[in-house]
Amino acid sequence: MERIAAAFDLSSRRVSQLAEKGIVVRVGRGRFDLDASTLNYIRHLREVAAGRGEGAPDLTAERARLAKEQADGHALKNATIRGSMLDATEAGSRWAGEMVKLRSRLLAVPGDVSLVLPHLTKHDVYEIDRVLRDAMTAVADGDA
Repeated sequence: MERIAAAFDLSSRRVSQLAEKGIVVRVGRGRFDLDASTLNYIRHLREVAAGRGEGAPDLTAERARLAKEQADGHALKNATIRGSMLDATEAGSRWAGEMVKLRSRLLAVPGDVSLVLPHLTKHDVYEIDRVLRDAMTAVADGDA
């Protein structure tokens, strides 16, 4: 075992592990075939270096996944630059601001109506206000 360990620059424990995996060829108790073991160990190292060794991820699949993620990232940046895509946070803020403006404008309608139609009673203006508020509440509750 020491001869194989020295030839491969490995510990005896690692040689035993490789023997259990069939990489180092055992020919007897504590005896190994140096030529066959060397060939197997070289093949094993090539597999590991190529990313196909034990427990290694599939490098081809990982590279393809990375390339797809990079392409998707560039597509999102390009769409944003062209203006065909908005940042969700910015869009939400803008939408909320527009809804506040709309609400304010709708709440002003009964007063505007009373100025344009001075013959309406206070009760009439109150009913217009109530109908608008009910409509806004229904929309907010998802009932509209």
